[in-house]
Amino acid sequence: MENKTIKNKFDKNGDYDREYMDAGFKQISIFINGNQKNNLVDFLDSIKFYGYAIVKDVETSWEGSKRHRKTHAWPGADCIFFMTVHHENVEGMIKELKKYRMTMPENIIFAVAISPIDKIIPDLYRMEI
Repeated sequence: MENKTIKNKFDKNGDYDREYMDAGFKQISIFINGNQKNNLVDFLDSIKFYGYAIVKDVETSWEGSKRHRKTHAWPGADCIFFMTVHHENVEGMIKELKKYRMTMPENIIFAVAISPIDKIIPDLYRMEI
């Protein structure tokens, strides 16, 4: 995914550009089967997206037949990817995720939530406050 706004992330002094940072970000949370984690990482690498965190071994309950609780009755676990995306790039990211999702079997958990972020300060050292 081409991140067209990334060039504006820093000002001429190498600090984070306040206008860019205040323009708005969204958090995209992806819930996926834990055994699919590495495939999603590879996909994100392929589209050159690196702004995410992964929480592994998440116990979930999606519906009666889709529970992942790391037990004999409900084996497996999920993981969550937390992605920070500039608001201008959210639709493009969702389209990329949809393309990726369509390559997976239908019964694999792959849910997406999008939430606003009030403020993001990726590096207090480099951000003029």
